[in-house]
Amino acid sequence: MRILNYIFLFFSIVFFLVVDKLGLFSNFNLLLIILYFNSIFLIANKNLNYILKGTMYIISFLIFLYLLWLIIIHSALSPIDNNFSAYL
Repeated sequence: MRILNYIFLFFSIVFFLVVDKLGLFSNFNLLLIILYFNSIFLIANKNLNYILKGTMYIISFLIFLYLLWLIIIHSALSPIDNNFSAYL
C-alpha cells in the first residue's frame, strides 16, 4: 500500500501544476492540499488504526478521481461535452 501513497503524492504535485496551468488553481487549492498532506501522513505513519487508514485511502482516492475528472473535462480531452472546456 505504500506505493499507492507515493502515487497519490506524485499526482497531487502533478495535479497542482496542471490545475495551475488551466487557471483553476484558486478553486481546487484545498483539495490539493488535503491530498498532499493525506499522502504524506500515510507515508510517514506506519502504526495507524485500520479504520483510520482505510478512511484516508478512500478520501485520497476520491479526491484523486475528482481532480482527474476535472482536468479531463477542462482540458477538452472529454468526448462527452465540450461546453466545459477551457479552450473556446
